[in-house]
Amino acid sequence: MAVRMTRWSVVCALSLGVAAGSTFGQAAFGPRAGAFPDIIVSSVGGSYDTTGNSAILIYGASGGVGSYAIGSDSCNIGAAPGIWIDAGTYQNQHPVIGGQIYRLFNGRFEQIGSGWLKHGFCAADSCSSGNSSGGQQGCLNVGGNPPGRVGCATDYNPPGFSGMTGCDWLGAGRATDTYTASLNGGQGYLGPRSEVNPWTGQYPYPYIKNGSNPVSCLNKRLLVRKSDLDPANYPRYDAVNNPQGAQYFAEVAYIMTDQWPGERYNDYSYRRLVVGNLVPANASTGSNICTAEQTYSLNFATGPGNLTVPMKPAIEAWKQADPTVRLVFADAPNDGRFYVGCKVTDRGDGTWQYEYAVMNMNSARGAGSFMVPKANSPSVQITEMDMRTTEQHSGEAFSQTKWAMANEAGGVSFTTDTFENNAMANAIRWSNTYNFRFVSNRAPVNGSVRIGLFGPAVNSGDANFLNVAGVQVPSNPPSCPADFNAVGGVTTADIFDFVNAWFSGDTAADFDRSNDLTAADIFDFLNAWFAGCP
Repeated sequence: MAVRMTRWSVVCALSLGVAAGSTFGQAAFGPRAGAFPDIIVSSVGGSYDTTGNSAILIYGASGGVGSYAIGSDSCNIGAAPGIWIDAGTYQNQHPVIGGQIYRLFNGRFEQIGSGWLKHGFCAADSCSSGNSSGGQQGCLNVGGNPPGRVGCATDYNPPGFSGMTGCDWLGAGRATDTYTASLNGGQGYLGPRSEVNPWTGQYPYPYIKNGSNPVSCLNKRLLVRKSDLDPANYPRYDAVNNPQGAQYFAEVAYIMTDQWPGERYNDYSYRRLVVGNLVPANASTGSNICTAEQTYSLNFATGPGNLTVPMKPAIEAWKQADPTVRLVFADAPNDGRFYVGCKVTDRGDGTWQYEYAVMNMNSARGAGSFMVPKANSPSVQITEMDMRTTEQHSGEAFSQTKWAMANEAGGVSFTTDTFENNAMANAIRWSNTYNFRFVSNRAPVNGSVRIGLFGPAVNSGDANFLNVAGVQVPSNPPSCPADFNAVGGVTTADIFDFVNAWFSGDTAADFDRSNDLTAADIFDFLNAWFAGCP
């Protein structure tokens, strides 16, 4: 497959799984002898759900942005060792680890922070059952040992590969490896997401970009705006006293180079966070801290029901907290998975608030458009269109331009620039969640939405769109266009409602679909009104 090199040649090559140098082109070792590793995040926070400094670090804040890091435990629940090599000929055969933070408030589930990727090194192969150092406790608590996968193997040394040690492999049978927050926040270990193909696990190493944030203590770390944590903007959640308050969730993902496709959908885990008070900059923990500003403390919620939720992305917390949320997923051909969450709220005034969240779990192609279908009828009104995207930082050069929004004949559409016009456009790239919202005068019905894939197809003939069923969309109006107010039947109220809409400049009165309000709309409507409904 030929690739036309552009100014985005490195990222384009990565997204297509094309070699970009000798080490990047090395194939992964797995699967080996019909057995596969399966690496999961058994603890968000590390050391099996503790809450001390090993779980989360605060590096202070600068310019209204707080800097954090989250610890993590990984666990191999597969039947073969997982590769963990970071030096020598196969130096790009180790996991990369990403942390994200989300907020659930007022019916909206939004991503408010992310960091660069920690490059793994030296699998510890802990087989201890204790909690203090991670061990197998987190693994055991995600379901025990599956049939045929018992015991805990350490120090795997593959035959025929000289110079490797047990440090280069995470043993099968629930061996675990712990990275504290200080390791996951160590800037010398952090590489860009843009250079990683999340579906194949391929990337160049050493990584090409090394971060360029003008504020050193923020560079490459997990960044969250202080305004997104401020209780004045988002009152804190309390199950008894304020159950409608803002809830926060931390998410950790591991991307591996040697997992079989079937094991690539359980690489995310999440856990509920608690936002505390402002802490002084000089109370920050870790190295290379910001000393200019206070920032909000973050810690993990404790007690029953607040442990790590393993093998699920954080968007699952939206559905868990609100049973009215619809949550479905769709897989891109020869590529990764997207989740779509949907919540529709009756505002009590004849309109409904439609809220969608689209999460790219591990698609290298990404998404460049999102469309919610609706009837081509002037009686279907769409207002208050808006969206939220995630912020890139520390030298990731993707555009931050907001997507174009349009109320079109066939649907409510949100689009960024095309890959052909701008490979650096603001697409939904992996481990990112974007939000799309609007208000309609039509009640919800079950339907499908459409995701437009951004990057080039992996194989010739791969679809460029995903139709995602199982969510809610605005219902169609009655089939009779003269029933302008869609209450059923043709009455004089339809005339008054149409005339009021026409004089107020409401596009719903564009009866002839000319994209302009003219006298022709009035005549066409009256002709339809006098003709009546079938």
